[in-house]
Amino acid sequence: MHPDMPTNRILVIEEEPLLALDIEDILTEARFGEVTHYRNVTHAQPHFDELSGFSLAIVEARFGAPEVIGFTERLAKAG
Repeated sequence: MHPDMPTNRILVIEEEPLLALDIEDILTEARFGEVTHYRNVTHAQPHFDELSGFSLAIVEARFGAPEVIGFTERLAKAG
């Protein structure tokens, strides 16, 4: 990370690799901070304890998907 870049940590959960890369590029170019990407909440779940330190989460939402709803609720409660 560039020394002048903010220390914000951004979580991106997106299944489509090209879309995830586009999101990461946009955030990096805008100097938002460090971006961490997981393909889906199943891949992110084992790392949940590390995720509470993120400033922003962009989560691909499958409307009504219980695993996404549960994950985002836990993430919101974790701060």
